[in-house]
Amino acid sequence: RQGVCITGREPDRFARFLTAAEPLGDAWRRVLQLAQRWRTAGLLHDGIAELWLEPGAASTPTAALTLDDLTPTVLVVLRGAGRQRSLEIARAFIEAVLGDTSAELDGVLSRCAHACPEPARISRIGAALGQASPSLHVHVSELPLRALPGYLSRIGWSGDRKEFEALATIQLDYADTLTLRLEFAAGRIVRLGLDCAFSEIQGLGLRRRPLLERLTALGLGSPENADTFERWPGTVTPLNRQPPWPADLIVQGLTRPESELGV
Repeated sequence: RQGVCITGREPDRFARFLTAAEPLGDAWRRVLQLAQRWRTAGLLHDGIAELWLEPGAASTPTAALTLDDLTPTVLVVLRGAGRQRSLEIARAFIEAVLGDTSAELDGVLSRCAHACPEPARISRIGAALGQASPSLHVHVSELPLRALPGYLSRIGWSGDRKEFEALATIQLDYADTLTLRLEFAAGRIVRLGLDCAFSEIQGLGLRRRPLLERLTALGLGSPENADTFERWPGTVTPLNRQPPWPADLIVQGLTRPESELGV
């Protein structure tokens, strides 16, 4: 997984990297088109804070792996905005990566946005490319717990809303905020999930472990996975990195003041 932020002219470097990799297949050309629009003034430049890529294997890789051996799923984090502004940014993203403003896709986005009670909004939008029918990912943030069942009903989810609300309540017993994750295919919800987050990093381990234990007790995880998750966070520096620090990061580090170290 690779993240690109709006700061530090990262969109420019990302677009140059993709341009240097041409010729590109259709999926990666769409990512390049998004990067080029993001780097220049306009709705996407003003509205997207971060871009995340998650490549998946498309075919048996060749000896010299290329981007076209991978299928990209691209997800963008929208800057804080109201419900209508977030919808406009989401539409611009879909037009850039899918070249599609079909009634079906616009209907999905409109349904997700207009069902939001204040202050809820679309906070992230993504698409799995390189497929015959790309799936659409919509994340909704700041959705009050009491409004969750009604929201799921308005967007057309036919599952057990009370059970889902109970799971959300359990997560909020430990965490501070929830984000609803929706995946659509052919205009239908095919997957539903929850992200939980903590407002304060200090003392995070003491708060996170009880949540992992509760989810494990509910059969939603395993003790082994919880232990692995707990060991994952860390800091990598040029001194403890194996293999060596990437050349691009070394160049960036040399341009920093003496008092700063890239990590």
